[in-house]
Amino acid sequence: MKITTDIREKDWLEALEVELSDRSGLVDLLDDAVRRQASLIENQDADGLVALLAERQQVVDRIEHGAARLAELLERFQQQGPQLEVGRVGAVRELVARIGSRLDRVLDADARALVAVEKIMGGLRTRLQEARVSGQAKSAYTAVAASGPRFSDRKA
Repeated sequence: MKITTDIREKDWLEALEVELSDRSGLVDLLDDAVRRQASLIENQDADGLVALLAERQQVVDRIEHGAARLAELLERFQQQGPQLEVGRVGAVRELVARIGSRLDRVLDADARALVAVEKIMGGLRTRLQEARVSGQAKSAYTAVAASGPRFSDRKA
């Protein structure tokens, strides 16, 4: 019976390592997307940014899809970690820490991107407001010109 227990223990620990490895790959995708996002924002490429955000959402959905399973495995790891091989425990903790720090970088980059986008949007709002005022002034002059000449030379 001890062999079955050992196999089960290895199964859940291996499943945790696989889940973390998958999460690490997904975070790599987010990290890459953040770099591309910064370039798109700088170039004010709205279509490219929308496409990239859709791509990122798919990665986020994949992360969320396995979140409950990962949480269960991590909880089990917290409970049984002291009973496991020190080397494996250290490797799992290191991987969790690396994933966490890379996610923090992604979140920080997103916060900076949001500020940059808001700044661009503010500039666009200002330009639109200026164009609207300019259009109103133009239409005011056009209306006068369209009514015909104000004075005419008539022979008396």
